[in-house]
Amino acid sequence: MVDYKLHKIEDVTIVELLSDITSEEAAHFNEILRNIIKNDYRLILNMKGVNLINTPAISVLISIAKEVREKGGDLKISNVNKNVMTLLHKMQLEKIISVYDNLLSALGDFK
Repeated sequence: MVDYKLHKIEDVTIVELLSDITSEEAAHFNEILRNIIKNDYRLILNMKGVNLINTPAISVLISIAKEVREKGGDLKISNVNKNVMTLLHKMQLEKIISVYDNLLSALGDFK
C-alpha cells in the first residue's frame, strides 16, 4: 500500500509520497492519482520518502502526466533521491516529466 499525504499550496496539489512504489503498489498508486486528478490538474509529486520505484509505477506517472496535460495542467516531480533518479535517467523520464531538486523549485515553475 502506498503511504502518502496531500497538501495544497494555492492551486497546486502536492502529493507527498512516504513509501516505496513497487509492482505490487502500482495499481494502488494509479488509483490514488486518478482520484486526485478528477479535480486537480496541477500536481507535484514530492518523492522525498521514496527509495524504490519500478517500471509499472513509472508507467503510471507517464499516463497521469499525459492526462493532466490534456486538461491544461501538469505533473512535476521533486525531491528525488539518488537511487530513484538513476532509474528515472535510464528511462529518460525527465524528457517527459520535469524533475526538480526541491519542492520550492517545482512550485516556482507553476507560476
